[in-house]
Amino acid sequence: REDDLKDNQDEREKFSLETKLKALEVKVKVREDDLKDTQVQLFETKRQLKEIQQTNAQREKIDFEKIVQDQKEVIEMLKGEKEKLSDELIKSRTELKDKTDE
Repeated sequence: REDDLKDNQDEREKFSLETKLKALEVKVKVREDDLKDTQVQLFETKRQLKEIQQTNAQREKIDFEKIVQDQKEVIEMLKGEKEKLSDELIKSRTELKDKTDE
């Protein structure tokens, strides 16, 4: 009878340990699945980040090209104004020279 009680207790302990083991195996499986999901999310996030960086680089390039174009236009405008002023200066000097020669 005492052996039966001991065997019963051993069986219960064994069953309890097996149950705990199965519960841990399930938790490990869940964590592995979580890890895989997280790795997939990380990969997707990196891909999206790369797209955003490329889009931003494109946008910055367009912005930079616009700035360069604007600066070229300003340079051309200033060259035109300089030529006009140089012409006026030459004309004024000529007029002054003509007046002083009279």
